[in-house]
Amino acid sequence: MRRSVATLVVASAVALLATACVPGTNPTPSPTPTVQPTPLFATEEEALAAARDAYSRYLEVAAEVVNEGGRQPENLEEVLTGTQLELETQAANDLASAGAYIEGSARLVSMDVQSFDNTTVQTYACVDYSELVLHRANGSVESLAVGDPVVPLELGFRVVAETLLLASQSNWDGASFC
Repeated sequence: MRRSVATLVVASAVALLATACVPGTNPTPSPTPTVQPTPLFATEEEALAAARDAYSRYLEVAAEVVNEGGRQPENLEEVLTGTQLELETQAANDLASAGAYIEGSARLVSMDVQSFDNTTVQTYACVDYSELVLHRANGSVESLAVGDPVVPLELGFRVVAETLLLASQSNWDGASFC
């Protein structure tokens, strides 16, 4: 019995030493380093270039989805995030349900940075919708450009998995800057 107790004590001591625990001491855990996202852009010019690229990708993917009558709205996940993804996925589903499609694509005319940080970019943009035509299931066709086809927008972008995605898009309420 003495031998098994001694073996137990030795085994316990080895286990404590192996895990760097010594009875009577309270080791202080080292702090977990905070991981800062690597900025995608360091200057306003870089933020503008990233936002332009992200919005151009969005316009391409959105055109593919609506030109196909709202089919494959999951492709919007490549270029949209958050509420904007939800809104545009629903719009694509509505287009598909209505048996309609949109011919053409919108075109970015201009863009300026409003603000930016490591994870977001806010911009003002002018987008031309003059080439968009809605084809309804009943055969009717109508232009989606009502009034001035170049529309002033406020755009919000957010970094997700090291990619800048469109997170918000809204019409500018003030006088047109386009």
